[in-house]
Amino acid sequence: ITVLNMHEHPDSNLNSPRSIEACLRLGILPEELRERSLAEYVAEATKNGSKRLSPTDVECVKARHQHDEARRQTKHETVVAERESIIEGAMLYSLTANTTTSRRASTLFAMEEHKLKKLVDANQAMLQQRLLHEQKVKSIREYREKCLEEERKRDAEKKKAQRD
Repeated sequence: ITVLNMHEHPDSNLNSPRSIEACLRLGILPEELRERSLAEYVAEATKNGSKRLSPTDVECVKARHQHDEARRQTKHETVVAERESIIEGAMLYSLTANTTTSRRASTLFAMEEHKLKKLVDANQAMLQQRLLHEQKVKSIREYREKCLEEERKRDAEKKKAQRD
């Protein structure tokens, strides 16, 4: 039973490997994709011992059902899209695995290579920023030392002038 046909089997659990993998990747429990009727919400609301719900309670139950159903549909669409990307990735992998032109044809290898390149670029940019910062700090330190030295010379000249 996949995410595509689970509405046809409301009492069954999701058991398609790709659908389960899509749920795992997205952090969605398969139970969250199961449709729940308004009657289930009413039954849940009346569990607390009250036999009848007030009109306000009924409106609250309806609103909760609509809200949960909208979230469920959004999650369902997300899982379906993720499942499709898993299928596309598997097909792409099988196509590249069947060709003997190059080892770089592997999707996983290309993805890891891309991640590594991004990491190297980020590290180079960080090192460049640090180098610029160090140069700036050194320049400021040299300027301050020069200013202090000039001030010491002026103070020394003033003291010498006062003694004379």
